[in-house]
Amino acid sequence: MNIKKGDKILLVLAVFLLAAGLVFRIGFRGAAKAKRVNLVFTQLRESAWGEDGLNSLIEEYEKLHPEVKIRQEIRGYDEIRAISTDAAGEETAGPDLIAMEGRYLAEFIKAKTFSSLDSYLHSETPLEEWVLPLVSSMDVLFYNIDILKTAGFDRPPRNRAEFLLYAQTVSGGKRGADKQYGAALALGPAENRGMYRDVFSWIWASGALLTREGVPDTGSKQVADTLAFLAQLNREGLLAPKSFDATGPQRLDEFAAGKIAMMTGSVQDIARVRDRMKEGSFGVTLIPGPADYAGKPVFGLSVWYAGIRAGGKHPDEAWAFLLYLRENGVTIAEQIRAVPGSLPREGFIAPYIGSDPYYSKAWDMYEAADLVQELTGFPKVRELETSVREELVKLFAAALTTAQKRQGQP
Repeated sequence: MNIKKGDKILLVLAVFLLAAGLVFRIGFRGAAKAKRVNLVFTQLRESAWGEDGLNSLIEEYEKLHPEVKIRQEIRGYDEIRAISTDAAGEETAGPDLIAMEGRYLAEFIKAKTFSSLDSYLHSETPLEEWVLPLVSSMDVLFYNIDILKTAGFDRPPRNRAEFLLYAQTVSGGKRGADKQYGAALALGPAENRGMYRDVFSWIWASGALLTREGVPDTGSKQVADTLAFLAQLNREGLLAPKSFDATGPQRLDEFAAGKIAMMTGSVQDIARVRDRMKEGSFGVTLIPGPADYAGKPVFGLSVWYAGIRAGGKHPDEAWAFLLYLRENGVTIAEQIRAVPGSLPREGFIAPYIGSDPYYSKAWDMYEAADLVQELTGFPKVRELETSVREELVKLFAAALTTAQKRQGQP
């Protein structure tokens, strides 16, 4: 099984970044009176740091380089595809840098969205020298401690069988406006990470992969069992309503309001939940695997990258800022509270991790787990997400039909 530990996954990236630091070009900074340069930093919606997450670093960079002004913006998938250019080297209007999660890189590289970094790096890289990694994070299971205690459970579920029991017990309690649900999915059309977080994470936790030799592979027993498990949660009424309409932020708000007992979310969501709930009223833990799974816990690792847009007017200035972001990876990770965060260094744990019970718990899980990053650079991610989503919709619909027949409904 092609599952890699997180620090091994990123070790190669750290090596080529060292090479980058030795050879990068910033000749434009030597000019005594540099011409004012305006850079646009575009992020794919649902990015790691949000619209304002890099403000302090940008302000610091602009103080160090008063000739440079940087503006952030967020665009959707189709918008970024629309600004791609097939004319390599031809200057066109648009952003200077583009950032996105790794699972979309292959299609944007194929569309010639990014300019090659070969002239700056002078070395081979896993992503063909198109982008640099900036920060990484993982998805975990959030659970409401008070709800589980009221239902008779003093710890989070350790496997799917326990998860099902917990969800059944919680969902069988309050009714009406006070109804609580054992679990929730957020797979709405506007939710870019829905399939990755709420479906693929459960598949990886079973020890399965979604691809084989560069093509989607969803025919394994583990994948089928995982989708059947999610369908069972729906069939028994254990999921909060509107699984295929809700967004992640909506579900987090419902979780914080005590409507949902357990749900998957990013480590970065801890801060949002913490703002709404009292300290110690919720916890994070491993995403449960099947009861008969005997391997290490498995997480999907999300890595956010940034590159220089092909056809941009200021590639050298864009590269200098990109390298600055890379060199400040620890600061970025701290601002957005990502775990594992920046590229790992031997013996180093960022202060925001070691001093906080939530993030230190997440770090312990990271250290104990295997991390899979199979969709980074995979060219058919959207097709894979669509096919798995369609299969899940069918299973949910079939479950609803079966339930209606049992109740004597037409």
